[in-house]
Amino acid sequence: MNKKAIFYLAIVFFLSGFVFAQTPSPAEAVALQQQGKYPEAADAWQAITKANPRDAAAFASLGVVLSKLEKYEDASTAYRRAIALDRKLPGMQLNLGLAE
Repeated sequence: MNKKAIFYLAIVFFLSGFVFAQTPSPAEAVALQQQGKYPEAADAWQAITKANPRDAAAFASLGVVLSKLEKYEDASTAYRRAIALDRKLPGMQLNLGLAE
C-alpha cells in the first residue's frame, strides 16, 4: 500500500469514531446522573437500552432519570419495560406508581 492510501485509511478510521459513536457504559450514565446532568444521563440510558433491549436495570435507571426530568409518561413506559423484563427488580412497582 502506498503512503497516500495509508493516509486516507487513517483519516477514514479517525473519522469513523465520530460517525459511529460508541454506546455509553452504565458507569458513564451513572456518573452523569451523579453530576446532575439528567438530560445527558437520559440520552445515555436511552442509548444503553437501545443497545441492550433486555437489560431491566437499564430501563429502571432510565425511568429514574426521566422522573427527575418530570417526564412521567416516559418514565412510566421505562418502568413498565423494566418490570416486564424482571418482575423482582426492587422498587419498580413503587416507582411506576409514583410516576403515574
